[in-house]
This record gives sequence, structure tokens and C-alpha cells, in this order.
Amino acid sequence: MTDYDERQISLMINRIRRFQNKEIHLGVLINDLEALLNALESVSVDWKSAFHEEWWDLEQVYAISLDREDESFLIENEESISSSLDKMKKLIEEIKCSN
Repeated sequence: MTDYDERQISLMINRIRRFQNKEIHLGVLINDLEALLNALESVSVDWKSAFHEEWWDLEQVYAISLDREDESFLIENEESISSSLDKMKKLIEEIKCSN
């Protein structure tokens, strides 16, 4: 992995941590993770695909919340959001350890 990609991965970790610390909203997290994922240059397609699947789960929960104009939907789906974030963190750890 290039230094550039390592910085993007570090930013991903930072954004997830900031969301979990309630410093940023889910919509910000989703947008930031998508941009950072798209910026990666030397990461395998399989890894990107696996990370995107978890990102997509977050996107769907957020989109339903917006569509329903119901913030409580996010609270109701906190476990699903947390699960996706845990899987993302695991993927990040795997890629960091493989380099």
C-alpha cells in the first residue's frame, strides 16, 4: 500500500472514531467514507468491494431515515450501524496488517 493510501485509511479510521464519539453526523461519515474509498489507488478491488458493502448498509439506513424524515429510525438501527462500523474497522485492520 502506498503512503497516499495509508493516509486515506488513517482518515477513514479517524472519521469512524469521530462518528462513534458523536462528533459528526451519519451523513457526514457516509460522504467522507465514500470519498476516501474512491480516493484509494493501490488497494485491491476485493477489499474495496467488501468495504463498499458495509458503506452501502450505512447509506441505506441513512436514506430511509431521510425519506421518512425520522431521526429516531437511526436510533432504532443503532445496532446495524454499529455492526457495519465494526466490520469496516476489521477490514481496515486487515489491510493495515497485510502491508
